[in-house]
Amino acid sequence: MKGLKLITLTLVLLVVLSASAQRSLRYWETGFYGGSTNYSGELTESGDFSATVNETRYQFGIFLKRNFTPKFALGAEIGYGRLYANDANHGMAERGFEMNTSIVNTSLTMDVNFKKFGKYFKRNGNTPFVSVGFGALIFQPTIKTEVDFTNYDLYPGSNYTTDFMLAFGWKWKTGKSGIFGTSINYHFTGTPYLEGFVEKDVIPQNDRYFGIRLFYSLGYYET
Repeated sequence: MKGLKLITLTLVLLVVLSASAQRSLRYWETGFYGGSTNYSGELTESGDFSATVNETRYQFGIFLKRNFTPKFALGAEIGYGRLYANDANHGMAERGFEMNTSIVNTSLTMDVNFKKFGKYFKRNGNTPFVSVGFGALIFQPTIKTEVDFTNYDLYPGSNYTTDFMLAFGWKWKTGKSGIFGTSINYHFTGTPYLEGFVEKDVIPQNDRYFGIRLFYSLGYYET
């Protein structure tokens, strides 16, 4: 709770400070992204690299940002993706569990550039950045009916939970207003049953998922 209050206070202070920035340095940014997703939870505890490759699925989405200063932006995004895991890839073929879950995430985001970036900073044609986001995750698992779930609670259909994102990436200018970039995104969810099931009388850790994104956006600068 203290950590959440500190994040909220930091956001408020950054917005207040950014209000004094020159109007010409502010700009809107709209774009889209695509990339990979991988689930991290009870079914992937073996941590096998080849299994990670085999279970990679896709994600895509759109976003809108308001760049208040050359180093700071607030925004929102919505995305769709799929998560997959299979016991057969982790030495547990006899158990037969398989995860196949579709996800929709919506988040409010905050970006911080390591270098000044924008229309008037031609020397900085690229910059690393960090991004954090917090929002909601809607997930819909598909459950295999032929598997024995006697000792498990099932959660079929659509469910929702919280989603906290932490990302690190790099972006480059492309022309006067284009921006291309890539990032590694890691998501911490508020649920242990992205798979659609959880073992009874056990308190597991909440599930996570991660992926690599490629994105492209356009900046709309004010004069």
